[in-house]
Amino acid sequence: MLMARSRFQYYWWAESGCQNNIRGIYSNPSALSANTNNAIATQLAQSGVLQMISTSGNPYELYINGAAIEPIAAGATKYYYYMPTGSLTVRVLQLSGYLITPTDENFYPNVSCGTISTVVFP
Repeated sequence: MLMARSRFQYYWWAESGCQNNIRGIYSNPSALSANTNNAIATQLAQSGVLQMISTSGNPYELYINGAAIEPIAAGATKYYYYMPTGSLTVRVLQLSGYLITPTDENFYPNVSCGTISTVVFP
């Protein structure tokens, strides 16, 4: 009979400039040893900041790369830290205050290492 092996997961934070390991998890089939040095390699990836600025008097739902993130209040500015670098697909969908159909817009900001990429909507 085969037995499933337990895996231990470890989390830690490493950062150097705009690089970090925020998306990294280390799994090991056995526990780390206490009172000894345990060597583990960590891969750092670049990240940036996404700034969303609403100029509307109405609330919007925010989606990033197809995933619902959160509502953004009317006239609010929100920051999303540690975003992966490269092009994002950002969608804003009006939640209230429309007559027939809500405003539904897509933006494609390019996030760069250590910078703030800004989307102003609607």
